[in-house]
Amino acid sequence: QDVERALKVQLIATTILIVPAMYLAARGFLPSEVQYELDEGIHQYGTMHPWQPWLCVVIGAVGGLLVGLVTEYYTSHTYKPVRE
Repeated sequence: QDVERALKVQLIATTILIVPAMYLAARGFLPSEVQYELDEGIHQYGTMHPWQPWLCVVIGAVGGLLVGLVTEYYTSHTYKPVRE
């Protein structure tokens, strides 16, 4: 059970720490605005800001956290679904 708890704490702590760290990295290393061509030849352009790639990281980190917690619930002997 100590291993299960350590893994859960590590998973939650990593998610909590990665979100602000990646925000700072995105703001610090990415330009404030990037223009990109949406479709070659049509000359339509889009704009990307640092918060957009950061949001992708947040969605991935939170999604990974949820997958990890749900997997633990359904596979750990500590919880009711496995004990039945």
